[in-house]
Amino acid sequence: MKILLLIDDYDDIKHNNHRLLGNAVVRAGHELHLGSVNSISYRHGAVHAAATRVPRRLEVGDDFAPSLADRRIDDMDLIWVMNQPHPSILLDTYQLLWLLEGRCRFVNAVSSFVFVNNKSVLESVVGVDHIPETHVAADFARLWEQFQRDGGDWIVKPTNDGCGTDVYRLSPQDSNAKVILESMTGNTYPQYSMKNPKMLGFVGRYCVLQRYVAAASRGEKRVVMAGGDAIASYIRTNRTGDHRSNRIHGAEQLVCELTESERRLCNALGRMLLGLGVTFTAIDMVYPYLFELNIINPGGLIVYERLTGRDLSDLALERILAALDFPVAQPFPGVPAQFPELRAGE
Repeated sequence: MKILLLIDDYDDIKHNNHRLLGNAVVRAGHELHLGSVNSISYRHGAVHAAATRVPRRLEVGDDFAPSLADRRIDDMDLIWVMNQPHPSILLDTYQLLWLLEGRCRFVNAVSSFVFVNNKSVLESVVGVDHIPETHVAADFARLWEQFQRDGGDWIVKPTNDGCGTDVYRLSPQDSNAKVILESMTGNTYPQYSMKNPKMLGFVGRYCVLQRYVAAASRGEKRVVMAGGDAIASYIRTNRTGDHRSNRIHGAEQLVCELTESERRLCNALGRMLLGLGVTFTAIDMVYPYLFELNIINPGGLIVYERLTGRDLSDLALERILAALDFPVAQPFPGVPAQFPELRAGE
């Protein structure tokens, strides 16, 4: 089987999933290819990318940039998108990958990159009972009214970002609460006070206002899911006084087991995600609440290996391939096959 990993740092292989899962592909006897997620193009009936075959194990520091060459990639059996495209070409890249998805199998469905890999629509995956009280808007007045009316502590965060970026804890006694919420929604009122709204145009920005879950201060669990099953879990606790549980902000990571209730929730979530075409992800949770689904290059395996000495990449690949239910789907038929009356010359 030919498996293509689409990444963005092919000139320095260091990320956990690139190396661990790439090597799992090699150990399983499959043909490993690396490609640049920022190089996808369409050539009249064919999808191309800068890619190269890798005939050996990946090592930290490997530089494959010189060996990349433009080639067709719609002959791959499986494509694994492991990095977001650059923001300036993100939409176009996803659209071309969606075209490619009609011809090749994907580890995670292209639609999941847009519609599942964000903090706005978790209710559609787990139901409202498993998310803290949440409000999403690009309207400061609406969110500020909610914050003032209900009291208590809240979390405000971007809808589509990660690693704790712009995640704030708001308290009614905090004089910064209003300005933070104004900033997170685009500073509409200040901007319109300084500039003509007709000339400035729309400046609003979406954010998530979510009820603070006090139990999160005791730790947030990261659960790695492969093929619909939970295969690894650890807890992240920040003892530095920071409310964020991300490693880069000082959180401590400790291996943990899931409770029976947590495992039931993960199993139900795994089945739901398989129905959405997602076979590999990592979830962040404080039972009974889910905070985030990490669809693209979710961390977890390298942390689990560091904590336990166990490399679960072979197990992850095995579960993923089993869940994909090969053989590969039929190629996207295209206009000539769908509408023979439109073929040139007929």
